[in-house]
Amino acid sequence: MMTSAEVKAVVKEAGADLVGIASVDRFSEAPPMRRPEDLLPGTRSVIVAAVRYPLEGVRRIGEPPGYALPSIDYAGAICRKLEDISLHVMRWLEDRGALALSAPVTWPIGWRVRPYKDMEQPLQAMFSHRHAAVAAGMGVFGKHTLVMTPEFGPRQRFISILTDAELEPDPMYGGKALCPESCQACVKACPLSCMDCSKPQHLSIGGQAFSYPSLDNMRCAWVEQYRLKQVDGLEYYGLTYDCDPPENITYEDVDKAIKEAMATDKLQYSGPNGMTATLGECIRTCVKVFEQRRGKGI
Repeated sequence: MMTSAEVKAVVKEAGADLVGIASVDRFSEAPPMRRPEDLLPGTRSVIVAAVRYPLEGVRRIGEPPGYALPSIDYAGAICRKLEDISLHVMRWLEDRGALALSAPVTWPIGWRVRPYKDMEQPLQAMFSHRHAAVAAGMGVFGKHTLVMTPEFGPRQRFISILTDAELEPDPMYGGKALCPESCQACVKACPLSCMDCSKPQHLSIGGQAFSYPSLDNMRCAWVEQYRLKQVDGLEYYGLTYDCDPPENITYEDVDKAIKEAMATDKLQYSGPNGMTATLGECIRTCVKVFEQRRGKGI
């Protein structure tokens, strides 16, 4: 019978920086169509692996000469690494008689653009690796709704491997505060005010209560995925299209703006998930604050 320690060693050897394990009961309050059992009936454990972004690559993006370092390249490489890790771990589990299935990495195809059946919100991940990471005791949510780990703050991506193997879960995170209540750095840094602290989202994972601001996914995608609003770095590539979004963005608004952007920068603009020099102002700002706090021993 395999142990959690053995599984973690395999994940680390495959190239993960962090790994945690959650029992399936910690997902009991997950929304419909996004529970582990919805993807793999009979799931007992969820193994979550993380690969970090390079510190300087995140910290200096948008700052001369950091604008020459497109973070999306890191995202692509990290996501491919996560997929390699998950494939290796799935095969290892299968070789030992367990069922295993990896939930797709969230970039570039692991999320739905439009609502689908019981998934009522746009731009939703097929499976939330963020919530799985919290369920696996790897960290907590920051106000930017991303996971903060004690090792790297917000600068990592996750992937989850579902299995019917019954593994010893890690305890929920109980260390020092990773996102201080008083800190609003990421909220203030967002160029389109995508986070609304007056409308917190409340949820429970593993018997613990969590909350984070409401996030307007369409506004976030307008500047990060679709690159329709100028931010530091994009002008380096000759991208000149700059469009403020309407208050309530529709798919028609996005489609119209993308067509206009392509007409303006047809040689440079390649549509969503194309070349970009932005990682997200919220992440860049949070990394700086996190490293400053850690340097002071806070």
